[in-house]
Amino acid sequence: MDAAIHPAQKALETKKDVELLDWNNNGMANSVAIKGTVTPTSTHKTGDQVCRQVTLVAIAKGRTQSWIPTACKKGN
Repeated sequence: MDAAIHPAQKALETKKDVELLDWNNNGMANSVAIKGTVTPTSTHKTGDQVCRQVTLVAIAKGRTQSWIPTACKKGN
């Protein structure tokens, strides 16, 4: 879901584990209103990578969908 990419990146860079970030797609030229949360849930280091599991929740048209991916980056 493209609308959640920027909030997910922001949450991964600025939020501590279990600290949530609210988001919505206001102003994104999408006729369907979407809102949700992004919550990093755990951080661990694997070799030279820092990995964070994140819970993404999106609510649109009265339905809720969630994903729990893991994002990794090299460095601190």
